[in-house]
Amino acid sequence: MGRFNGVVTRYLENDIGWHRWLDGKEQEGARRFLADAISR
Repeated sequence: MGRFNGVVTRYLENDIGWHRWLDGKEQEGARRFLADAISR
């Protein structure tokens, strides 16, 4: 789990960059993907 937390941290740090180029639907998909990965 610790290793995965590093991935989440990196994702969150890059969140502003993601928002610059992802449209709303893709942002939603990325959030769903992240939530799905966390629940595993």
